[in-house]
Amino acid sequence: MKKTLLLTFCMFALSIVTFAQDFSVSAEVESRYVWRGQPLGGSVPSFHPSMSFEYKGLEVGAWGAYSFSKNPSQELDLYVSYTFWKEMFTVIVTDYCFPGESYETRYFNYHNATTPHVFEAGVSFNGTEKVPIGVSLYTNFFGADAKKANGKNLFSTYAEVSYNPSIEKIGVDFSVFCGAALNGQSYIIGEDEFLGFYGNKGFSVVNVGVSASKSFSIKDKVEIPLTTKLIFNPAANQAYLSVGAGIKL
Repeated sequence: MKKTLLLTFCMFALSIVTFAQDFSVSAEVESRYVWRGQPLGGSVPSFHPSMSFEYKGLEVGAWGAYSFSKNPSQELDLYVSYTFWKEMFTVIVTDYCFPGESYETRYFNYHNATTPHVFEAGVSFNGTEKVPIGVSLYTNFFGADAKKANGKNLFSTYAEVSYNPSIEKIGVDFSVFCGAALNGQSYIIGEDEFLGFYGNKGFSVVNVGVSASKSFSIKDKVEIPLTTKLIFNPAANQAYLSVGAGIKL
């Protein structure tokens, strides 16, 4: 618990150190929030505010999601990342949190068995202009991860490969991606069946699709991004089409 509290404190401390550097805020409304093939927040639109600080490849930020429903779900994520070697590689640690009103889901509950937090470490190859191919790998290492039959964390791991070309003539960035949950298992406790973190049983392809995005600038100070995504989850036999628009300062 002390270690996770220290990690959260360090994220905020780094944000204070970098405050005088490159600071940005943004807000987006998305018709449906789908993350790595998982529909989060139900089948309703979702509001996503964010803020970040950047300095020489180091970025510290916060990102949120709030669904427009009668029983809204919320998410608050903190992250620290570092991009290096001509911006080709990025390492990142993220604290995903789904806080609620009950004792178990209160924000500062860092007990591994009941916490609403999931800590994840990741590394990615971002590609180059000539080779716009991305490869990334992420692993949960603490918190509300899927559990093994003995109750210990599964260390759920997700990998993704993407092709990310840009067409400068029309100013559109495309991405064709394929992501998979590398591990997972199902087990039964009483009458309840528990699946992997990504709703999977063992290795499963959970996130296949294409996205297109275009940004409009106002006096080079305000950016208005538009994004649409077509997503398939073969493991869950589901498909999603979403569109999002926002503003970035």
